[in-house]
Amino acid sequence: MFILATYDIVSNRRRERVSDILHAHDPRVQQSVFELDLNDHAALVHLMQRVHGLLDDDEDQIRFYIIAGQEQARHIIGDRRLEERQAFYIL
Repeated sequence: MFILATYDIVSNRRRERVSDILHAHDPRVQQSVFELDLNDHAALVHLMQRVHGLLDDDEDQIRFYIIAGQEQARHIIGDRRLEERQAFYIL
């Protein structure tokens, strides 16, 4: 099941937590966009419940689009690659 997840989250802390959960499934494709490959609808429901618990319903929004159909083609223009944030320490 191919899912497009996109979000607009005000708080840096909440945004990072949601990003970490989504990134555990698949890498991001743009700053606030993930392409997720989930096993079934139950996995999607579980994921939505997890991230909903982190959101402020008055300030934040996350959208999950189920991409269905016989042809699940992607058309990408441009070759920009996102670099995932790496943890670093300041000594």
